[in-house]
Amino acid sequence: MGFVVCNERFKEKFGSISFESLLEQIINKGDVSEFYFVTATNQLAWNFRLDFVEKFYASKRKAVANFVASNLEGLIRKVYESLKIPDKKKILSESLRFLVFKEAFDEAPLNFFKRHSKDKVPLFVIKWLSQIIFGLKEDGITLENFELEMNNSGTSVVNPLKFNDTKLLFEYYQRKLDESNFFDIIDATYFVADKINQFAELGNSVSILDSTPQKTFLFFGFFDFKVPEIKFLSSLAKLSNPVAIFLDFDETNGPLFGNYIDLLLNLKKFGFNTISIGDNKIDSNTNFVKKYLFNNYLGQTRGELAKRIRICATENRYSEAKEIAKLCKYLILKGNIKPSEICIVTKNPQSYSPLFREVFQDAGIPANITERFRLSSSPLIISILAALDVVTRGFRFQDVRKVLLSFYFRFYNQKNSEPIDVENLLGLATKMKILGGKEFNGKKYWESRFRNRLKVIDQRLEMLNSLDYPDPMEVSSLKAERSSVEQAKEDFEAFTFYFNFPDKELSFEDFYDIVTNRIIKGFGVLNILENVANNLVENLGVYSKYDKIAKIEEIERDTRALTKFLKILEEFVFTSSIRFKDQKFSLEEITDLFKVVIFEERYQLSRKPNAGVNITTIEQTRGIPFKVMILCGAIDGEFPMRYSPEKFLGRVLGKSEKRHFENERLEFFFFLTNNNYLFDRNERWTYIFFPKRDSKREFVPSPFIFSLCELLGVSLDEFVFEIGRFSHKEQNVEGMEWVSAITSNVESNIAAIIGDGTSAEQENFQAVELYYKKFEENSLLESKLSEKAKEFIVKLVSRPLSISFLEEYARCPYQFFVDRILQITKPMPEMEIFLSNREKGEILHLIVSNFFKELAQNRTNETADVPNLKLGNKVFVPVKLDPNKKEEYIERIKAITSSILSKFDTEISLFEIDFQEFFSTELGRIGYVQLWLNYELQRANWEFYPVLFELAFGLNTKDSLEAVSVDLGLGESITLRGKIDRVDFLETDDKYEILVIDYKLKAAECKTPRSVEKGESFQMPFYAIALRNIFEKNGITKPLVINLLYQIFDFKVSEKKENVLNYKSFVINDESKLGKYFPQKSTKRGDDLEQIITQARINAYQILKAIRDNKNFAVKPLDSGRICSYCPFQSICKIEIY
Repeated sequence: MGFVVCNERFKEKFGSISFESLLEQIINKGDVSEFYFVTATNQLAWNFRLDFVEKFYASKRKAVANFVASNLEGLIRKVYESLKIPDKKKILSESLRFLVFKEAFDEAPLNFFKRHSKDKVPLFVIKWLSQIIFGLKEDGITLENFELEMNNSGTSVVNPLKFNDTKLLFEYYQRKLDESNFFDIIDATYFVADKINQFAELGNSVSILDSTPQKTFLFFGFFDFKVPEIKFLSSLAKLSNPVAIFLDFDETNGPLFGNYIDLLLNLKKFGFNTISIGDNKIDSNTNFVKKYLFNNYLGQTRGELAKRIRICATENRYSEAKEIAKLCKYLILKGNIKPSEICIVTKNPQSYSPLFREVFQDAGIPANITERFRLSSSPLIISILAALDVVTRGFRFQDVRKVLLSFYFRFYNQKNSEPIDVENLLGLATKMKILGGKEFNGKKYWESRFRNRLKVIDQRLEMLNSLDYPDPMEVSSLKAERSSVEQAKEDFEAFTFYFNFPDKELSFEDFYDIVTNRIIKGFGVLNILENVANNLVENLGVYSKYDKIAKIEEIERDTRALTKFLKILEEFVFTSSIRFKDQKFSLEEITDLFKVVIFEERYQLSRKPNAGVNITTIEQTRGIPFKVMILCGAIDGEFPMRYSPEKFLGRVLGKSEKRHFENERLEFFFFLTNNNYLFDRNERWTYIFFPKRDSKREFVPSPFIFSLCELLGVSLDEFVFEIGRFSHKEQNVEGMEWVSAITSNVESNIAAIIGDGTSAEQENFQAVELYYKKFEENSLLESKLSEKAKEFIVKLVSRPLSISFLEEYARCPYQFFVDRILQITKPMPEMEIFLSNREKGEILHLIVSNFFKELAQNRTNETADVPNLKLGNKVFVPVKLDPNKKEEYIERIKAITSSILSKFDTEISLFEIDFQEFFSTELGRIGYVQLWLNYELQRANWEFYPVLFELAFGLNTKDSLEAVSVDLGLGESITLRGKIDRVDFLETDDKYEILVIDYKLKAAECKTPRSVEKGESFQMPFYAIALRNIFEKNGITKPLVINLLYQIFDFKVSEKKENVLNYKSFVINDESKLGKYFPQKSTKRGDDLEQIITQARINAYQILKAIRDNKNFAVKPLDSGRICSYCPFQSICKIEIY
């Protein structure tokens, strides 16, 4: 059953006729020039064109001419353009409409949304408010009838302040439109309707659009119209043009089609006729679902529908996408269904489109994803906006970095035509903490910092060269640094040449010139895109079929984004020039306006007919038939979508909420009954998937699923297939064969176990499957690694390894793989204004090490009674501190602190702040260095004397010892390299007592023996192994008694504890004299050290095997909350969706 809603002219000309029959007449006649087809969605218009052209050619064997199909907005704009009226207003695009609204928001005296006057209101909040106002206008509410409509619409006040702000925003927005001589599409619709009505009232009932022959307007695919659209349609009905709206509706359909009843009444009220179209399929599946899907209280069920409907639950969204990909592959290969006959729909494209793009490419399945990308998220557009920010924000470091690292820009030194050394420039700016920005005088600040640094280096070199025996390593280091700074200074000057924009107020045409000529052309964007495209064409043979599609799509994404960007830019410049006439603005003001324009603007890749499995939003499939429909993300809150405009409006709109849920129900109905022909014959498959959880919460299945199960007469628990716990009995269920389909060798092995095994083996199936899944992950990775990559891994673990190498793998194997194996460049961290904790630690290391080295070299310590340490041919002088020389030590270490801090070259205004943190001159405050020296003097009577400072082994430095071999057992060993912060020693007649000290800034950085047992720490036990090896190789035969400690710089003493030093013990040997300083309960004893070393060896052996032999780089961080939060590879790893 259906309805034709038409005007008298259509009724006279065509009578009672279905849309399908009318199409047949049009094709048989062979002339489509008198028809204008209007569809509910752009996607339907696109598909209808393809389908119509194909049918027309099949019938007439010629191309169709003068064929027009658009959505309703397209028709309204076309009619408006055809109107011959003076001083015609411009209809704004969505993005420019938002700009006008943003200006209205800024000017309106709002009491609620601007209650925090100092805080800038986020754009997404303003966007929401814009949509609320636009939605009110779509509901027929105007500024004139606002109060009346709100009071008569059954609304209740939630927040009066919000409500009053909404009214003010409505008022200021309309005023802005009027002042600027603009229409939004709603006002344009009203205007066009009024003009047509005036036209008809004057007796001029001739056709519109100035077309010959007269156009017949055919509307289809709709189930609702907005109030302004109904007014437009009612005006059309008064003309001599035949107008018809085809609705798939039956008066006995019940509550599902409540919107249709209201719609028909409205249209009849405005002069339309309603003609019922007979339907011989009264008892069809489609009509049954229409009547009873959301009418369950009648108890009607139809079990045969369940034969072709399957509901599947997966663990999370990622597994959902993977299972759907497997289903599609099975349908294509085993079910002989074309990819283009399968459609995957969702209500949440933001979550699913990236997943399907990745999973389908990996599975080798062609996909046609009709995703609309945010223009402001395009890497190319981000780069262009960052280039504008460089100038408008005064060469801030983060903007300069973003531009220099952009793939789309190329900068050259004008003197030698060589590319700018980006790594050197940014690395040096980071080290020198060059913040940039207007507050520091922009680019002049960068230049002065480089000049000052060169001056400091030259002064230091001059001083060193005046000495009889200057330190050659420091001289060499300073010369290298000078060369680096000189290069950076020259490169920065070359970089600023590209940003020589007009230093004056600009017209909008000037802004257009800066963006298009200075940035897009001048920075080489067009050349880069052209080169990428040419390179792809030249190397097409290298890529597989689906990799080729992906590469082409990457290029298309950039070109489409740039095309859309330029179109928006042109419209922005054109409309702004009209609005502001001859006014001029600063580059920053125009840039800020333009950013608002593109904030929510989106672009879309070209539609590709029959290019693969269709993946789109659910509303875009209306009227487009498919053989297989797959719904994903069927969870409560997403389908149906929540309705909560009162958050911003300040009132609950009962009627609007009711209509929202009725529309959501209709979308689910159209999904279920897509392709009525096959659905009524039970020949079309329907799959509904929902994830059970994500990393943050549990999901509830959509209430629509419960309604469907009631219609089918089945229990939800019995009808839902748990894919993660799929039983052997379920694999024979029709429509679910794909779950157990053999898609890999591993699954083949599992199938063999199932088929040939005993009942006991059947019971252990899950354990076997888990093992094989783990095996499959590793073998899959290994199969994807090239022989060159495998050789690289072998070489990687064969050379001297650092302790951090092992600990990085232990923290997260996948992070290790991306960093060490793939060697993907880490994003450069944000610059911190003050010294970071890492930098503070490095500085303190240098200060205390230099302090001890100076004392040892100058022989100013009292060590006549302390023997030197001899390692081979080297003699190391121990340092013995004298508490009576505290003032001398303070002056010495203060000078060292000042010298080292100056080399870090922080902002001049922050130098004193940093210095005070290390060495305070303020009364009542003590710096890190002073605190450390106090503790050192307190422990001067321990008889252990510092002797080795920054002891390097296996490093490529002048004073480094050889690398150390560590036996891991079972015939395996590794070569270790590293640096021990400090070693104190005490020699007696029969032994050496060694105290290994590792510096830490905070106590939280210290590890415990438990961390070694867990496999996350190797530092202390491997230091013990290294020292044994070093002492043995250098001829020391006395037994070693090894103690391991952390020394903490930022040490807070509890008031409850007295005489506590800044140490945290790791292992204290019970034979050592240190035992008296560390209580038995607070530390591990000497007997435990061997156990700890053994455990560390075992853990290192397992890591070596995992990397070299198993290629195991699983996404398994030790502590996902801590490690993942700061991981630079979060965009690659999918742990958040597992």
